[in-house]
Amino acid sequence: STAAELGRHGITVNAIAPGYFATELNTALMSDEAFTKWVETRTPADRWAQPEELGGAVVFLASDAAA
Repeated sequence: STAAELGRHGITVNAIAPGYFATELNTALMSDEAFTKWVETRTPADRWAQPEELGGAVVFLASDAAA
């Protein structure tokens, strides 16, 4: 992984893999009832995530506290 490769050089690597978010880009997918049920069975919260839920993680991982 990038983290393992760069860690030995003192470089910290953080990543976010957020999954399915309710955004304008996903409007067509969200209107597909079968796909929405599929998303719900594969996410811990059993729903589409909201974009604002990601902000805290992004700010933390970009901060010195995550190093």
